[in-house]
Amino acid sequence: MMLGYGCAYTYMTAHEIGHALGFMHTVQRHDRDEFITINKNAITSSYYGDFLKLSPQQNDNFGLPYDYGDIMHYPAD
Repeated sequence: MMLGYGCAYTYMTAHEIGHALGFMHTVQRHDRDEFITINKNAITSSYYGDFLKLSPQQNDNFGLPYDYGDIMHYPAD
């Protein structure tokens, strides 16, 4: 794994390690609409794919509750 300048902070490094372990973004959970609202107009086109909702088959939540503080969760801004 290669970490660039954007991973200068611990949480960013942990986030990228999460991806290396196969974790998806929390905002891609199939049940995310019960917890958050995605403002698609505020998403830069190059990041749009990071916000696509996955099916339960693509992203098993293992019965875990939605976690707003998850390292794989994008901030509101």
